[in-house]
Amino acid sequence: MIGNRAKTIDILNKYDYRAKKKFGQNFLVEPNIIKKIVEEITEDSIIIEIGAGLGAITQAVATKAKQVIAYEIDSDLVRILNENLNDYENIKIVQEDFLKIDLDGLLSSYNCKVTIVSNLPYYITTELLTKVLSVSDKIDKVIAMMQKEVADRFTKNEKGKDYNVLQVMAQYYCDVKSLTKVSKNNFIPIPKVDSEILIFEIKEDYKKVKDEKLLFDIVKACFSQRRKIILSNLNKSGFTINPQQLLDIGVDPTLRVEQLELEDYIKIYGVIV
Repeated sequence: MIGNRAKTIDILNKYDYRAKKKFGQNFLVEPNIIKKIVEEITEDSIIIEIGAGLGAITQAVATKAKQVIAYEIDSDLVRILNENLNDYENIKIVQEDFLKIDLDGLLSSYNCKVTIVSNLPYYITTELLTKVLSVSDKIDKVIAMMQKEVADRFTKNEKGKDYNVLQVMAQYYCDVKSLTKVSKNNFIPIPKVDSEILIFEIKEDYKKVKDEKLLFDIVKACFSQRRKIILSNLNKSGFTINPQQLLDIGVDPTLRVEQLELEDYIKIYGVIV
């Protein structure tokens, strides 16, 4: 199997390949971590993997899942993947920037919900998760590895200076739990920080509003100037609303965004819609 230190080094040497910083590449080399990911999928799962790398997770989940569609942006890695995973009939390697694909259209082509698996590069974690959660009706869960400090924002749900729109989206769509922490020493090359694998389990009854785009436009408006009160942010973002309307639904118009709960956004949506 690819997902161990010796095999990874062997592949890197064979193809004279070096991890590329521009793609945030760090290759997982700990079989026990990969095993935990495999345990979270079922035999009838359709897996979409974002960033296949050398194929450690790709290969492992393919031994259990019905089908694996692995996206990889690096053409050099795609060649390596195709050569090393050629024997797996249930793996499809796609060379494409996942951020640019029509994800809703792709998922609509399946007659079941899919599982997303990814070792998320830090620099696109927010963008990728936002894209994925926006089509939550077609997904059963997301298994995502990310830097531990980013994972903490979801598991601890603290509303500090890094509190953001994505955390509100996760609260709306998902039940989030930690699968396991991952030491930085379990990667080649070794990154600067530790990681953590989170499971974003899509709630069966998440849909609380009809127009979710409008709801998250409201959330984004409230976040637009964090030091300003929400009433000011909403009106400056084009939502005409007065203090009494907020008071009538039990929301203090002088609150700042870090003082709001998910239920408050839904109440504000009810006034605006």
